[in-house]
Amino acid sequence: MITDALYDDGDLLTCKQIFLYTTTSDKIDVWGISKRIAKNGFNSGETRYFVREENYTKEFTLETAQPEDIFSADAFEDSLTGYLEGFYSGNTSNGQFNDDTSTAYMVKYFSDGTIKTLYVGNFRNGQFNDTTGNAWMVGTTAPGEPYSYYHDGPFINGEPSRDSEFWDDQISRERIEEIIQGYSFKCELNWGD
Repeated sequence: MITDALYDDGDLLTCKQIFLYTTTSDKIDVWGISKRIAKNGFNSGETRYFVREENYTKEFTLETAQPEDIFSADAFEDSLTGYLEGFYSGNTSNGQFNDDTSTAYMVKYFSDGTIKTLYVGNFRNGQFNDTTGNAWMVGTTAPGEPYSYYHDGPFINGEPSRDSEFWDDQISRERIEEIIQGYSFKCELNWGD
């Protein structure tokens, strides 16, 4: 793990961290890059996940470490080669996505950079978890396949309801643009051709 942090009298104000992680749904090894502001028991900001294509081995031990062996999160990020696998914007607490503002979102990507899933809503313990009826998701199972839209239904422990009343299948690109209109996303949204 690499952490660049700013503290005030022992209290964390901001940080940028890089860490290894295995995604819960797809079981993909990724490098997590989290950039956060700490306040009121939560860390607000964004986390990006890049597929781990290779390992990075330190060339020193704790006994032989020199100042020039230490480098910043930005320097490590510049050396990453994997594609962007996911992007989360929202609050975290206890090391997990925990956000009940209804404004948090997660985007999951295929290796070609197109969107696999876009979810907007609440999170609990790292999972989509929203029973307000306001959360929604647009997703597909493979690049180039039609997208589906899930809305007005609950998400429990990461799973949407299978009830067809909440699903619109094979939606058009124009419909996707209508759905996301009025939202601001800090990441690329590539829906393919």
